[in-house]
Amino acid sequence: MSELVFSAGWETKAFETITIDSTAGGKGFTAANYKTAAGRGPCKEVFCVLETAQIRFQLDGASTVTATTNGALLEAGQTLTLQNYSDIANFRAIRTGGTSGVLQCFYKF
Repeated sequence: MSELVFSAGWETKAFETITIDSTAGGKGFTAANYKTAAGRGPCKEVFCVLETAQIRFQLDGASTVTATTNGALLEAGQTLTLQNYSDIANFRAIRTGGTSGVLQCFYKF
């Protein structure tokens, strides 16, 4: 895995582990983690590391992510950084096979 770099100027104020399973329509981030933390406004960045298994994700809020065809692939060991509030709010992911992916997510404000 390459070096992990956290953006200067923003503090990590929330963290969660999301198990990306076969939930129809995909799973998203927990709203309480990205909407506000410690009296601050909306999240500026979410940095995630995928463990365990491949997933597909979608960011547009209109398309339904599916295990086989719809959405971008993220492989175990890869990272994903979102720096747009709309993308963060619309993020949905689903596993591609029989094993759920574990997504470790850091919310920066």
